[in-house]
Amino acid sequence: MTFVVAATCQVVLSVIGIAAAIMAPGIFKMNGEPATNPTQAIGVLVFLLLFFLVINAGISAIGSGLWVGLRSLMPRKATA
Repeated sequence: MTFVVAATCQVVLSVIGIAAAIMAPGIFKMNGEPATNPTQAIGVLVFLLLFFLVINAGISAIGSGLWVGLRSLMPRKATA
């Protein structure tokens, strides 16, 4: 569920990023140089979005693993 919420946030930020790439491509940097047109800016945006999607998936997986590990250490009720 955490991944779905974070991915939804990334979709919204993607739409905002595309609007920014079209209106002001110079705010996106490629190797230290500002993008000169929207196509270059969208290329940078796609790279950033894929990078952060991988980071998001990794953090979600690590967090889920920690919760599963902690849950296995918690005492359980005895069943009769």
